[in-house]
Order: sequence, then structure tokens, then C-alpha cells
Amino acid sequence: MGAIKKGINDSETDHLTEDKVAFADILLSVYAQKCKKYLTEKERRAVTRIFSDFSPEKKTVIKNYDIISNIYDDFLNFLGYQTPEKIVQALNRLIPLKECMEDITLLDAGSGTGRLGKSIRIAGFKGRLMGVDISPKSIQYLQQYRTSIYDDVRV
Repeated sequence: MGAIKKGINDSETDHLTEDKVAFADILLSVYAQKCKKYLTEKERRAVTRIFSDFSPEKKTVIKNYDIISNIYDDFLNFLGYQTPEKIVQALNRLIPLKECMEDITLLDAGSGTGRLGKSIRIAGFKGRLMGVDISPKSIQYLQQYRTSIYDDVRV
């Protein structure tokens, strides 16, 4: 099975196969029905690439995350994504976050839209929290909607 989907540049679909795209199409259709949110074709392609095309090309990854930064949290909620909460549970076993001194700094590498940072703050962490991500639009989202979570965010 080769790359598919008309109108998508071949360099962006090297790893997309019919079964991966079909799965993404079903997932996005269920998302639209359940959440009553309909994605643009550009957003649908970006979600398909992010969740089924593990391309190592940095430009492609950045572009796709930039496209969906405004719907990313909502989509992960729909999927039942709980990784940030699981990471906080593991961190709390190693270093109780409520007991951390304010001079301790945590780095959230791949901070995206700030889901992990939000969970860390909810757990009571009072130290310095830094976020970095390759997606400028995700960082803009953080700066606009999650202003009190991170002490500093950068691309």
C-alpha cells in the first residue's frame, strides 16, 4: 500500500497507508458526530498525519501541529488522553510536587498546548515551570489561554 489522498504532497505522506488513513477518517467522523465539531479539510489532513504518519521531517511536524493547535486539546479529550495525569502521578511518587521548593525548575519539553503543565500546577507545584515546543502556534496558544501555568515558554 502506498501513499494516498489526492492533493497531499508526496513528501508529507511517505508513511501514510490506506489502512491508516481509513482509521483516521473513521476517528474524525466519530469525533464530528459526538462533539458536533467539524474540522476543515486542512485540519483533517493535519490530524491524519499527526496520528498516523510518523514522519521525521521537522517542517512537516511543525506545520501539522500549527494547523491543529486550536483544536488539539479538544481532540485529545475526545480520545480520552490521560498521559499528563499519569506523568503527574509518577512525578508525585518521585518528588511530591506540593512539597517542592519554589527554587526548583521543571522543563516540559514538547509542552504543546500545556496539558502537562496544567496538571503539574493542579497537583500543587509552586516552582518554576518552563515549556518548550517546536510548534509556534502551540506556544501562542499557551501564551493566550494558559498564561498562569508556565513561567516561560519558547519555541
